[in-house]
This record gives sequence, structure tokens and C-alpha cells, in this order.
Amino acid sequence: MSGIAGFESGSNYEINYFLKGSSVLTPLLEAYLLKESGKSREAAKKFLAYFRSSSVPVSYSILKTGILVSEDAVDFKTVLDLISVYKIRFSDDSFCKSEFFSNYHLRNYKEAIQVFAENVKRLSEERDVMGALGLAFVYMGKFDEAKSVLEKIPGYEELPTFDEKKKNFQKKLRVFLKWKQNENHFRYRN
Repeated sequence: MSGIAGFESGSNYEINYFLKGSSVLTPLLEAYLLKESGKSREAAKKFLAYFRSSSVPVSYSILKTGILVSEDAVDFKTVLDLISVYKIRFSDDSFCKSEFFSNYHLRNYKEAIQVFAENVKRLSEERDVMGALGLAFVYMGKFDEAKSVLEKIPGYEELPTFDEKKKNFQKKLRVFLKWKQNENHFRYRN
């Protein structure tokens, strides 16, 4: 218990725990030790093992740490599993952005869109979320919806087509080509 309290409080003294025996908190302490040693993927699995155990103490800070470690480990399946544990215990949308991106990265585009729809007020102001949402629609073949979403991103600007660019730069292209011809003419003359 004191080891976990040390990690949670962020104390600066050296943490040197040898695991003696076993308890329901053992996977949690192992997860923190692995996290501190930079082994995020293994730590994420230990956090998940801890929360899958029956009748373990659950707190927001421990779940948040597990979710953040899993995101750092790019283990989006574990992120979703931990968020489902969180949703069973708490009824808010604290991790809706993590849930959206985890579904997106796992290519569960329908689920990602559903998470967005459930949390539209919170997520619609996020530029990165809107970009990923637009791409999710593209991957699903819903191009009109994608265009509608992508146009709402702040700073969105529709790029000109090739023909429009050609028309805009036609005069400059002619001058450049004429200059290039003259340059080649003088090269071969000398």
C-alpha cells in the first residue's frame, strides 16, 4: 500500500520495493514499477490485469494513470478496456477523446463516430478530433459527410484544382518558358 501511495503522491524519494508475497494490489504495484522503468507496454498489461481482478480498490487517479500509460504504449485495445472499467464505475465522459482516438486507431470507425455523436459538445471544438472524424468518414466511403466535417475545421481552405492553378499561373509559365528557351539558345550558340 505504501508503494502505491508513493507513486500516487509523486514523492521524490527513491522507490525501492521488493515484492514479497502476493495481494490484490501486486499487479498495480508491478504496473507502477514498470511505468517508472519506462516499460509502458508491460505496465499497461499489468494495469489491465489489476482492474480485471474482482473486488479491487478503484480510484479515478489509478484508472487515469492506466489509461495514459496505455496510450503512451500505443495499446489502444487496453485503453478501451480500461475506459469500459471506468464507465462501469463512473458516469461521465472524462475519457471520451481517448475513447474516440482508440477506436479510430483500431479502425473501428463506426464506434469512433458513435463516441463523437455521444460527446459532440465536448469534442466538436477539437481540431484533431474533427480531422480524424472526417477521415473516418472517408475510410467508410461517406465522402459527403467527410467533406461537411472537414469544412468545419477552423482554418479550412479548399485547395484549388489543377486547372485553376494552371489558369492562375499561365502568364508566369509563359514568361518562364520563354526565358528558358532564350537561355538554351545562348548556351548552344557559344
